[in-house]
Amino acid sequence: MFDVVIGQYVTTPVPQTPSGETQKDLSCAVTWNGSKHQIAYLVTSVVPARGLDAERNRYRLSIHDLGQATPVATVEVAGIARDDSVELIGAPGAVLVETVSSPGRTVAYDPTTLRQLWQSDLEVADVNDDSIVLTKRPGAPGSVHDPVTGKVRFTMPSAPIHTYQGSYLAREPKNMLVYRSSDGRKFATPVGAAIGGCQPNVYENYYACVGDGQVVIIDMDTGKTIINRTSDDQNEVRVSHLLIFQNRMYIDTVSGSETTHSAMMTLPDQQEFATSFSTIPRLRLKGWTMVTPKLTCLSSDCGQQLIKDVDGNYPGPWS
Repeated sequence: MFDVVIGQYVTTPVPQTPSGETQKDLSCAVTWNGSKHQIAYLVTSVVPARGLDAERNRYRLSIHDLGQATPVATVEVAGIARDDSVELIGAPGAVLVETVSSPGRTVAYDPTTLRQLWQSDLEVADVNDDSIVLTKRPGAPGSVHDPVTGKVRFTMPSAPIHTYQGSYLAREPKNMLVYRSSDGRKFATPVGAAIGGCQPNVYENYYACVGDGQVVIIDMDTGKTIINRTSDDQNEVRVSHLLIFQNRMYIDTVSGSETTHSAMMTLPDQQEFATSFSTIPRLRLKGWTMVTPKLTCLSSDCGQQLIKDVDGNYPGPWS
């Protein structure tokens, strides 16, 4: 795992299975509090039959500081049926153990002591920078919770279909709604963007929907639509790829004659300030920014890099 504090990749040893038991499964997750990250391991082992005791599964949850073999805390997780499926989920300020039997159960643990914080009969639908989404089943209404206390912050008409750093995008019957997890503020997207063929995305400060000849961009601070264009005429420019980072928009376009064009524009004023780029800031990562050389680059072998912040901000380059 990449340690954002020291700027290096760190390996955290896997816990050993006790003598006489056989490891059946192993899962890990990352939990964080500010810039401090920890690794949680859930080891499932098979305890052989002894005397009148039948063979059984044992579930051990441990939390480790990065790079440390000795756990900060260890606890045995009880109440899991032998044939149940178990998932370990990292969240801000909590470690979640989810079982998917009917009914399912989610239990939250403190990442310092592994003391149980809360439990719920709902399943985890999503994890964001400062909150989690719980739902009864996929596609059902979702509720946004504080991951440490388990308290509900607000509800949504459905589980989110897209999340990004503090914002959720949820669908209702005739529209899409954007929610901010910090305060529950919401606004509806244009109906055309909700029922058309464009692909919705939520960025740090903007909602965007691109595709099927349509480009819609909304300023999430004001709720105002700053771009709403269609290109029914084949001679007009069509946006093939788009990415927004802070107040800059990176786009690839194709005209009716199949001429391609790349541009970087400022938002919300839509001023073009460059027509080519080899470095695109894509994602914030606790004091770092991941950059790629082109809009379509997401795999690990296409030149991804991490650039450290200067005075708390991405220093560039911007093109």
